[in-house]
Amino acid sequence: MADDNLPKHASEKLMKSPQAVFDELCIFIFEKIHALNFSKKGRTKFVRKCAVGTACVNIKKSVATTKEKIRFTIELNIFIDALDWINRNPENYWQRNQPDIQFRFYKFSPTSSQTDDWWEISNEVDGQSFVDQISIDLLENFKKYVSTFESMDATLNLWLSYVDSKNPSPMRKIEYAGLLYGFNKKTEGEIFLERLLPSIKDDRERKLVVGYIEKFSKRFY
Repeated sequence: MADDNLPKHASEKLMKSPQAVFDELCIFIFEKIHALNFSKKGRTKFVRKCAVGTACVNIKKSVATTKEKIRFTIELNIFIDALDWINRNPENYWQRNQPDIQFRFYKFSPTSSQTDDWWEISNEVDGQSFVDQISIDLLENFKKYVSTFESMDATLNLWLSYVDSKNPSPMRKIEYAGLLYGFNKKTEGEIFLERLLPSIKDDRERKLVVGYIEKFSKRFY
């Protein structure tokens, strides 16, 4: 469709630098996700509120980027309000900007292999090919990822799948309890924490859980 296309000159090889193609790609992606109520927070970052917190799209360059080749990834970061007090320290820049969950979208390669989640733009890359591939690989599934966090139940089910997975971290379990409390399921949260402590055998993990149970007591009672 016409609105899926970059301007004609953007797809002419060697007419645009990698940075110019990257800039137009950022505009293209924003035009698409703007329809999902994302707003700009910079040239490569877009945000929207959802039922459980904030969704943030970040088009992130690699440190390996050069003038001749731009390497980048596209992240969907989710910050859940109910987990702020558990996972984010407002006085620590890196921790306060750490999402609760992150999705990275797989790269396009000429061989159609999805070996990692980074794209590369060089002087030989056709900008239109990136638009076409991202339309398929990213945008068709984008709405599905975001919609999960428009439902408290869907968010809880996602975290429960982490808790029920093989060797989940104790922090994932603490986060699940935090979601139960934060989503007004206090009784379920109490039951989960009561059952959690006896199941922890490692002394260090047990100390961590005991510390968070005390924090829950101070915050919710």
